Amino acid sequence: MDVLAATHERRNFWARQLRPRLAGKPVRWVETRSRATLSRALAGVGCGLVVFDLGAGTVETYEELATTAALAPEALVLAVNADARALDAARELGATLALPAATTPPEVAALLARWVDVALRRNARAGWLERERTPEHDDWWQTLIERRA
Repeated sequence: MDVLAATHERRNFWARQLRPRLAGKPVRWVETRSRATLSRALAGVGCGLVVFDLGAGTVETYEELATTAALAPEALVLAVNADARALDAARELGATLALPAATTPPEVAALLARWVDVALRRNARAGWLERERTPEHDDWWQTLIERRA
């Protein structure tokens, strides 16, 4: 059973950095940029992982973080790129852990590798079954590329 790992960011930095570093783990990646896309990705998921880039730290960003915690209370949510004042705010809004902007991709990948194992155990304990694989869930981008070729 794969664990959903969603990156929620505006500039595609974390998705590019983390995918190759966690290539050997049972992870199904989803990249989101809007609240609606993130909500769809988290629907029907037990314990998933969310890497949430706080970026500029706008009010909308914090609202999206709070929405994420409400939609997927079992998810392990990592808030990254937090400045000093945002670390506590991110935790209060539902992040499992908030890391400062100086945190490197290898450090984040090492943490997520441990969280994948935690999520697998939690999902198994809760009785979650693997969702049926469809292009909409896993390889929609590959299907799109093949159609365009």
